[in-house]
Amino acid sequence: MNEAVQTPANTRKSSAPRRDALIAAARRAFVLHGVAGTSLDDVIAEAGGSRRNIYNLFGGKDGLVEAVVESILNDTAKIAEAPPRPDLTPRDWLIAVGEAFTRRMLDPDIVAVLRHFIASGGATFEAAERLWQIGPARFQRALAKWLEIQHKEGRLYVPDIDAAAALLPTMLRANFQVEMLMGRKSVITEEEIQSNVVRAVEFFLAATKAR
Repeated sequence: MNEAVQTPANTRKSSAPRRDALIAAARRAFVLHGVAGTSLDDVIAEAGGSRRNIYNLFGGKDGLVEAVVESILNDTAKIAEAPPRPDLTPRDWLIAVGEAFTRRMLDPDIVAVLRHFIASGGATFEAAERLWQIGPARFQRALAKWLEIQHKEGRLYVPDIDAAAALLPTMLRANFQVEMLMGRKSVITEEEIQSNVVRAVEFFLAATKAR
């Protein structure tokens, strides 16, 4: 009787549903109870599995917290990676991406998880660098790729593409995320998001107008 050989790739594939379920359950629990107020038993009670699963997959609670933050940043970074539609002008593309990015970063549940993550001390330097590359740096690289195309094709004038890609996300979300993290605001309205994104895009386009 032939037995299937368990390769590392097969093991990762077979454990993916369990990993995703644990991350989703942890994310919901962190929003409701905070990181400190959530135990591994709380996560297991919702997602199933065992402590052994969590330690095998994440190394413990700290690794699970980092995995939740990683999933948030990874999903956000994908927003700018969708193939640009040829029928969209640079203004329309920037507004569409800007609004989707800003809504994501200002989602109260996401802000709650990030707040608890920061308050708990964040990650080690190595983990923080990995999270940076997965999230903000990946989003900036996608913006830079799009800006390079616009510059080469003469639709925009962007002599310093890397600087523009780094500044644009900050312009799009303005001070809103900091205000929410500090507790100054609990919710940013859709009207506020749309208004700020349009202002940021108009300002950016004025500075990068084709010569």
